Amino acid sequence: MVDFAFALDMNTIPTGPVIFRFSNTSFSGQPHVGVMVTLTEGMTSEQVIAGDGLSDNQMTGFVNALFLMPGKTADYYVENLAPGTYTLVCDLTTPDGMPHWKLGMVAQFTVE
Repeated sequence: MVDFAFALDMNTIPTGPVIFRFSNTSFSGQPHVGVMVTLTEGMTSEQVIAGDGLSDNQMTGFVNALFLMPGKTADYYVENLAPGTYTLVCDLTTPDGMPHWKLGMVAQFTVE
């Protein structure tokens, strides 16, 4: 988690149990959230950023979420991550009300 993006170590991961390690390395002092969801088939990060937020008909599932203050690191465990495309979104806002996802804090990865 950086201002304002997810810097992924890997874009493709294997199925099965997975431990995700999140670190908030914000230089601007922003807290961040890593919300992991699945989206409708074919929806891209760019479409999320260009849109007005995710609606219920665009999200097909919720996996997990994690809130971190700057300088903090934490893990979350997913017992059985199925194959597919997953999306990370930060749904917090800056002090002036701009959503972090609108600033580009959206990333996708594939599970094979």
